[in-house]
Amino acid sequence: MRLFESRLRSDENQAKALELLHDQLQDYKANFIRQAMLPLLRDVIDFHDFAAEESKRTNGSTEDGSVDPQSKAFDHLRQRIVDVLEKYDVEAYRIPGPEFDRRAQHCVRTLPTNDESDDKKVASIGPIGFRNSDSILRKEQVIVFKYAPGS
Repeated sequence: MRLFESRLRSDENQAKALELLHDQLQDYKANFIRQAMLPLLRDVIDFHDFAAEESKRTNGSTEDGSVDPQSKAFDHLRQRIVDVLEKYDVEAYRIPGPEFDRRAQHCVRTLPTNDESDDKKVASIGPIGFRNSDSILRKEQVIVFKYAPGS
């Protein structure tokens, strides 16, 4: 009877160890794939920015008052890129509120202000940010006020 109980406990321990190893392997595999895809995802994000800029650049009405078809095509392309990124759990984001958040926003430039209450507030926003469940792939790009007395 003791031998049987000993074997039963041993089998239970082996099953737990095997389950733990399986979970660790699944986590490793998912992280490996995510890391391998990062350069591609960043290139797709750059392509999104290109489509957004071209959509803005060509934005406007034609002489007859209709929407410029080239602008419409670039905007459609930009939205399709967002849809593809979402398939890989990458979401576009904007930080609400006027305060600069260095964890999620990248200050590309500062603007001097003589109003101390505007210090470290977002002056204008640029390209949107992109993140997945565990990291930020590209921070939202902003221009931030910097207090400079007498500016």
